[in-house]
Amino acid sequence: MALVKELLNLGSCGAGAAIGLNVSKGCIHILRASQTIGLMLPGTYLDPEREFNLEYVQELQEEGKVSLLTQVRTFEENGSDDAVETLEDDTQFVTNEGKYKFLCTYTKGLFFNKGLHSLKGFGNYSTFFIDKEGNIFMTERLGGGAKGFTTGMIQPAKLQFPSNTVGQKEGLMFQLLERFEVDSNYVFIDSKTLDFDPRQLEDSTEVSLSYVNDPSNADTTITFKAVLAQDNKTPLEGLESNDLEFTVDGVSQSITPVAVAGKPGEYTATVTALATSENTRLRLYNTTDSRSIINKDSSLYKSATLAKLVV
Repeated sequence: MALVKELLNLGSCGAGAAIGLNVSKGCIHILRASQTIGLMLPGTYLDPEREFNLEYVQELQEEGKVSLLTQVRTFEENGSDDAVETLEDDTQFVTNEGKYKFLCTYTKGLFFNKGLHSLKGFGNYSTFFIDKEGNIFMTERLGGGAKGFTTGMIQPAKLQFPSNTVGQKEGLMFQLLERFEVDSNYVFIDSKTLDFDPRQLEDSTEVSLSYVNDPSNADTTITFKAVLAQDNKTPLEGLESNDLEFTVDGVSQSITPVAVAGKPGEYTATVTALATSENTRLRLYNTTDSRSIINKDSSLYKSATLAKLVV
C-alpha cells in the first residue's frame, strides 16, 4: 500500500484509469423496464455470506426491513440533465451531474394510494429495482454484499382522477442521491442465476383486527375478527398461536385462536381473567422468530396493534 507522501499529486491518467470497453466476449447485462420497486430500511443489505433464495428475501420482509411495490405500469426516468458551462471560446465543462429521478405509475386502487402516502419522506429508505425479466438492480456495499441505492425524496404523486376517457392512477416519485452508485458501483443479479422468480415476490398485506365485543372485567375469553384492511371484509383464516401477540399491561400471554364456526375470520381465544382498566394489546406477530410480519403459505401479513382498555 502506498504511503500518503507517495499519493500526493499523483496522477491517474493512462490505461489504468479506464476499464476495457469490449463487451462482445461475455454476457451483457441489460436492464428492462422496472416491474417492482424495492424499499430497504437504512442499514439493510444483502449479506454476502447468506444464500440468496426466497427464504432469505421473505425473512427480510418478515423483519420489516424490505417492502416491495409491485405491478409498476409505467416507469420513467425524469431527472435533471448534466449542467454544462460554456466559455466564450466554446470550451465546455460539466459543472454538475444530474441525479436520477423516477416516476412510477400504478393502477392498484385507493388503499394502495393511501399506502404510498405512508412512505413519503426524505432518506427513510434506500431503493432497488426488479425489472420485467426478474433481474435485480442494486449497488455495492462497502464490506461486501449489496444494498439499495441511496435515496432522498420519496413522494407520492397526486392521485390521477378518472374521467370518461382515462382511469384512476396512483404514482410515486423518488430521487437517487449518489449517481456513482448507478453508473460505477452497480450490482446486477441475473434472474437466470436464481432458484426463484423475483417477479413473483409480493409485499405484505395489511390486516385489520377488531374485537367483536370489547374486553370486559372478569372475561376469560376474547373474540376478535381479522379481515384485510383494503376492503374490510375479506377474512384472514388459519391463524395459529404463533401468529399473534397478546399483552395485558405489557405482559405477554400465549393464546390459541379458535375459528368461530360459520364466521370466517372470526376467532375466540382463552386468556387469563381480565380486570377493569387493564390495557390489552393484540397484533399479528411471528412469536417464534420475533418478527412483525407473519408468513402463511408464503403470503405475508401484518397489522397495526389493536389496543383496548378493559371495561
